[in-house]
Amino acid sequence: MGIKLYDSELKVMEILWKEGELTAGHIAKILKEEIGWNRNTTYTVIKKCIEKGAVERSGSAGTGFDHWEFACTNPCSGCTGI
Repeated sequence: MGIKLYDSELKVMEILWKEGELTAGHIAKILKEEIGWNRNTTYTVIKKCIEKGAVERSGSAGTGFDHWEFACTNPCSGCTGI
């Protein structure tokens, strides 16, 4: 059974599926340009994806959440919308 994600969480996943591993700051920048989200909204949604097991921290390009790199736990995990 796949991971159930809300539309907002799927937006984060779509970025990671398209771009691969990215820092939280880069994800926030893309979503600000594409749909107008602010940084805090993006970070909250990333954290929800982590809690559901859809995203994991894959590394760090520096200190602080903004620089943590994230990747899908399994790009073919069958994440679906709720």
